[in-house]
Amino acid sequence: MKVQGITPAYVEEMRKLGFKPDTDQLIGMKVQGITPEYIHQLNELNIHPDADDLIGMKVQGINADYVRSIRATGLNPDKDEWIALKVQGVTEATSRDYKPPDSSLTSTKSSAPKSKASRRNSSN
Repeated sequence: MKVQGITPAYVEEMRKLGFKPDTDQLIGMKVQGITPEYIHQLNELNIHPDADDLIGMKVQGINADYVRSIRATGLNPDKDEWIALKVQGVTEATSRDYKPPDSSLTSTKSSAPKSKASRRNSSN
């Protein structure tokens, strides 16, 4: 672990942040450049990944700016969806055109009120 620059101080910092990483996770975290500051930034945005998710997020380039840009569009993915969004190339620009599969947003039916005859027939 010394080769990767993992010091007792780094291990202690990760533990203070609530992580109990094993050796492989510590190596992955350090190699990917995960710092206490990176973790704090995500936590401040109410994202609390475990060590493996944290490594995956860092590998994909998910940072506080990316999270804020996606949330600015109205999307609010959970911690498991961030990696999927990034892998699929979702950005602030591409998500502006996204319409969630909500019947009120995707319906092709007319929003005009039904006639009395139409209401009578649909209730049968």
